[in-house]
Formats: sequence, structure tokens, C-alpha cells
Amino acid sequence: MGMDEAKAEFDPKTGYTEIEIFGSPSNEKFKELEQQILAINHQLVADKKLRLGMIDLSKENVYAPNSVSSAFELIKSIEYDYTAIFGVEALPAAVLSAIVQSTRKARITGVFRSRTQAVEWIESLTRDHKK
Repeated sequence: MGMDEAKAEFDPKTGYTEIEIFGSPSNEKFKELEQQILAINHQLVADKKLRLGMIDLSKENVYAPNSVSSAFELIKSIEYDYTAIFGVEALPAAVLSAIVQSTRKARITGVFRSRTQAVEWIESLTRDHKK
């Protein structure tokens, strides 16, 4: 993936929609990402599967205002069962947690420093569901 990109792909092995954000994507890139996620979620709902997101911010090294705003809008607009956001350091994690709180999706969205923590959280919440 090049600079300032965002993409989403469903991983049938894990049951997660893997979302990667690199650099500081434009609003247009976030709209493309939203369409990718909506298409994946549509299929998951049709298949009666949970909509589980795994958002990797470990490659996002620039926090431009348009990226933060677009990410906030994306979190607000996408329907999901659980999403874990990982790869953020302590200060950005606190800011991101505050943003998630404002979307009223804090119960179904977790913010973590590592993928391991993110996977453990989602697994603990979805043990009783089939992927």
C-alpha cells in the first residue's frame, strides 16, 4: 500500500474485516474505504455473520485534521457488531477513545496499543457467536 492510503478486506480465516490506514488519507480515500466496508458488511449480514472490524493504525504516522475528521465520520456512519482499533500510542489512543465515546459506540469499539490486545478483546466478546 502506498502513502496516504486506506483499504478494507475481509479475512475468512479470522472472520474480521481487516482495515489498514497508512499516512493521512484524503476524504475521497475515506469515502472509498467506507464503500469497501459497506459492501463487506452487506455480505456478512446476508451470510448471518458478525460484522467484526480490525483497524490497523500502526502505519498511520501523520494525524492530519482531515484524516481525524474523516475517521470520526466513518466510525459514526458504519454499522458493526464490534470493532477493535490498534496500533496507537498512549496519547493518540486517549484522543481516539474520546472520539469513539462521542459516537456512542464505545460499548462495541475498543482502542488498543497492540493487535494481540485487540484480538483478545473481540474474541472475549464473540465466543458465543459463530463467525
